[in-house]
Amino acid sequence: MSVAKSYQAVPYLVLLFFVEKILYVMTWLMWLTKNLDSLPTLFADSPVTAIFYSVYGAGDLVFGVFFLWVACNSCSKRTLEQLQSLQFVSLNPFDEHLNPL
Repeated sequence: MSVAKSYQAVPYLVLLFFVEKILYVMTWLMWLTKNLDSLPTLFADSPVTAIFYSVYGAGDLVFGVFFLWVACNSCSKRTLEQLQSLQFVSLNPFDEHLNPL
């Protein structure tokens, strides 16, 4: 929440949030692959826990894609602003401001 209003100034931090979410998704997929056989038993014993284990990685994937989108937009806007702030010098000797005749 500390960068919620100034996220455009720190696109690499937002990108780090994307990496974190992708690690969570990978961990979830590995857990799901390893424990897929025990999910029916878990659903019978504790449906809420089973639902959590079944879907939490999908939520992290959605937020990861969101963080990637925000980081890419912040980087492109920042790059565009930096390019627009550059002062270009003309080397053309026929420019009016250099050679007023």
